[in-house]
Amino acid sequence: MYIGEFARLAGTTPKAVRLYGLLPEPRRRDKYRAYRVKVLEWASFIREAQ
Repeated sequence: MYIGEFARLAGTTPKAVRLYGLLPEPRRRDKYRAYRVKVLEWASFIREAQ
């Protein structure tokens, strides 16, 4: 999934996703970041920890 959808499901903004720096490097589809569903769990954990 692309960063916009990923951020929406994680309950944050695309800018915040880029700034976390704690998430694994996403795959690339051309020039777009493509995040895996497994990484969504990490993003949710980081969000809760804040």
